[in-house]
Amino acid sequence: MGSASLQLYLRIGVHVTMGLSTMSTDQPPVSYSEQRNSLRTFAGIGILVLVLLSGFWVYRQSRWPELPREYEILDLSNGEGMRIAEPRDLSERGDVVGSGWIQSGTGEARAGLAYVGDNAYLAVPGIWYPTHIDEDRLIDGYTGATPYVAIRAKIVGEKVLRATGEWLDLPGSKLFFAGNGHGDSVLRASEEFYLVDANGHYQEMLLPETDSSKNGSNRLIYFSDINEKQIVVGGEFGPDTRSNEGLIWSVTGGLRVPEIYDASRQCNLMSINDSNVCVGLFKADHGEGIFFWNESEKLIDEYLDHYLNLRPIKINNRNQVVGLFCESNLGREGVPIQMLRLNLLERLWRKFLSLFPSTWVSRFYPESTPEFVANAFLYENGILYDLNAAIPWGSEWDRLLYAIDINDRGQIIGVGLIDGHERGFLMTPVEGGL
Repeated sequence: MGSASLQLYLRIGVHVTMGLSTMSTDQPPVSYSEQRNSLRTFAGIGILVLVLLSGFWVYRQSRWPELPREYEILDLSNGEGMRIAEPRDLSERGDVVGSGWIQSGTGEARAGLAYVGDNAYLAVPGIWYPTHIDEDRLIDGYTGATPYVAIRAKIVGEKVLRATGEWLDLPGSKLFFAGNGHGDSVLRASEEFYLVDANGHYQEMLLPETDSSKNGSNRLIYFSDINEKQIVVGGEFGPDTRSNEGLIWSVTGGLRVPEIYDASRQCNLMSINDSNVCVGLFKADHGEGIFFWNESEKLIDEYLDHYLNLRPIKINNRNQVVGLFCESNLGREGVPIQMLRLNLLERLWRKFLSLFPSTWVSRFYPESTPEFVANAFLYENGILYDLNAAIPWGSEWDRLLYAIDINDRGQIIGVGLIDGHERGFLMTPVEGGL
């Protein structure tokens, strides 16, 4: 190529960049050094952007510690029209019960389902919402229409049989709330609570008024867990969310409000293990944290991240806790500048990822946006882990939203996303991972 032709091409390139439709013959030629300097400038800007985006990616990865073990993640679906969308309870033998769907000729029908291993799923007749399953495969749950009807069933071989008990004679709408894996359950009938044992016998849980009940109306008491000693934990809340308080009930001590924090910090008890160690939720000025408490040692431990709202759900006998977390916006009044910067970097990161095929990045940013966005966590030995780190590259899972239960084998159940749709999961530590 001659020098005259080269100068002509350089002139055309300059004028196209400037947005001109005509080319001036008086424009001086662009020197090699000017062109080289321009290329260096653009290359430098590109490298700087890549460095910033790479740094943000490294920050995202290093924000959370590496999981203490590897897990296999099972989609709670048999691939033949039965899937558990909302798992509720996990037994020590690895059985799972929850609410899900059964495919039929006319579409999908809501049903209570049980997973009993080896891709075996059983429908639980009459129960839309199973609440728990014990070691003898006794299942408690309730119907889907009001007035609710509490139902107890038992897996015998490959069949699910209806069980009976004295509690059936209780009046009003009946709901099972919690179970301990040994046949004991908490039942609510009308406005009263009852403790039901494995044989169907019951006793009323007398609930005297707590201080907050006396100070306001429309208060709601709930119980979320019970251990093998028949100690029940829960909380009480209402219109004034600043007056939430944890509750504990036992056969010998009745209902009481344990002294966990002073009046300036509100809390609820979420779960209790067989060693009487409780895990709960406390509210701080910025964010919500988790705490451990028992009768003898009182407040054992607590964890708070000012940029997160933590919601513990279940503790096992190894003091491992699972639940969910989401970003805290500090009451929407004072979002810290660090979060604003992270939001900007997040947008830049998404823009950068849009340059690549969507299938490469769909597991991080699924096309469908769920109504509820959170992340499942595991808390162990003072460290908070994001369970999404267990998702292998190229997995069908987009995100693990929340974890509901963990047994002493370290298995975890919860709800995640596949192609933007909620699915139940069962995580099992790989061999030697406990």
